[in-house]
Amino acid sequence: SELRQAFQTFFKGWGLDGVLPSVVACGARNQASEDFKTAIETATGKKANENLLPMQPGDVPITYADVDELIADTGFKPETSIEEGIAKFVDWYTGYYR
Repeated sequence: SELRQAFQTFFKGWGLDGVLPSVVACGARNQASEDFKTAIETATGKKANENLLPMQPGDVPITYADVDELIADTGFKPETSIEEGIAKFVDWYTGYYR
């Protein structure tokens, strides 16, 4: 998938070629891609230009994350909502790349 390729490229840049760490779902509620789209639209003040395609191999209509494994492995308990996290990221990104 494109996401897997992106992670591989990112980690290769850090000298971790061929290594993919354990990925733990960190959401605290059911989250569909619509949640992310809406949060990005709200944070940027811009409407998404959508090109909706049929479900692709590997796509899931909705996910349910359980943070118990993350808490057990790291002691970290996420408290930031998707909306707040996306807004903070957009603020950082637009400030950094001005």
